[in-house]
Amino acid sequence: MKNISNNNDSELVEKAKKGNEMAFNFLMNKYYARVYASLLSFTKSHQDSEDLTQQTFLKVWQQLKTFRGDSVEVTLTTNGFLLQQFTSSLKKSGLDRVTISLDALDENIFQEMIGGKYSPKIVLSGINAAINEGLSVKVNMVVKKGVNHNQIIPMADYFRTRNIQLRFIEFMDVGNSNQWDSKHVLPSEEVVKLLDRKFGVKKVGRKTASEVAEVWNYGGGGTFGIISSVSKPFCKNCSRARLSSDGL
Repeated sequence: MKNISNNNDSELVEKAKKGNEMAFNFLMNKYYARVYASLLSFTKSHQDSEDLTQQTFLKVWQQLKTFRGDSVEVTLTTNGFLLQQFTSSLKKSGLDRVTISLDALDENIFQEMIGGKYSPKIVLSGINAAINEGLSVKVNMVVKKGVNHNQIIPMADYFRTRNIQLRFIEFMDVGNSNQWDSKHVLPSEEVVKLLDRKFGVKKVGRKTASEVAEVWNYGGGGTFGIISSVSKPFCKNCSRARLSSDGL
């Protein structure tokens, strides 16, 4: 690795394209470190914003998109607060799909869920912008019993009629950041029962064992996803790694 680090990026890219694993791993580590450093620096100074403001991501995605000569799918999970502003740039940089977090349509409930003063209208505008740019869109809703469970049907109806897949996620323990308590967990089976009574639903399942969401069809058309992160843990089949803002 000591010798290869003396090469410039263009030489390393050529080696990586020819199957040189050392060059490939070196470049991946270099660029991921650059992205992480930018995100960490920005997160510390802008606690209410997110990674989309960092132009580093756009540049890195452009290179990763065809890094080894083969086109790969590039995806982003975001809270959507700045998505409308950056959608065009993201699309041009090679982004294929975006997953957006939205826990309620009701503004008061939305603000209680996120612990902030943003409006869900900002997120919805970002979703519309992403669709208009031709990006594939999914929406994640964390269901917290006693807080936003009454938003299940309104959310389902809103996105079902727009042919956007909404994924219902059980409220799960993610450390000290969300004050997790088991009393706030609404099992996914209960979510499915609610949706079945309203729309009539039919289970489709997962394409692969590593898929986190179990897909269902609405009776009148459209799909939704169920992520049973608490009642039916799927960690043993997971094929993903996640890096937090503190590097863990």
